[in-house]
Amino acid sequence: HQVMQLLAGLHRDGLAILLVTHDLNLAARYCPHLWLVSGGQVAAAGAPDEVLTVDNLAAVYGERLRVVRDPDLGGPLVLSPVPEAG
Repeated sequence: HQVMQLLAGLHRDGLAILLVTHDLNLAARYCPHLWLVSGGQVAAAGAPDEVLTVDNLAAVYGERLRVVRDPDLGGPLVLSPVPEAG
């Protein structure tokens, strides 16, 4: 979190930052714009709320992950897969 806070501060000061991460929740918390990439192609791009959706994540990861509202920050929070009915 300290590195992400440092990068966010540098971005607020006007520096362009490009970060590659597999941690969707850190990206949602600190990055104003996300690119969701699959097979070298951009599957979704935009604000965290637009990109980190159940449908987008299912298309990329092949599983229906739960996406809820972060109770502290209000943005998306990606959780474990949705349990199958049955």
